[in-house]
Amino acid sequence: VILDFFTETESPVIITFVSPDGKVIQEEKVVPVAGGNQILEVDLSQFSPGMYFVKVAFNNFSETIKLIRK
Repeated sequence: VILDFFTETESPVIITFVSPDGKVIQEEKVVPVAGGNQILEVDLSQFSPGMYFVKVAFNNFSETIKLIRK
């Protein structure tokens, strides 16, 4: 999966994949990330098909989105 987002300043980014029942499946910390548009590719080949939540967090910002792996 490719994650595309924008950071205003250089900042570590934490990407967390969570199952629907709240279990953390995988967490990655990317350090450092320069400010600007960011594109990160994450390998999900070890994930079973189903629904997951992806949380992207950096500085004082976090956003969670739903991901469906087919």
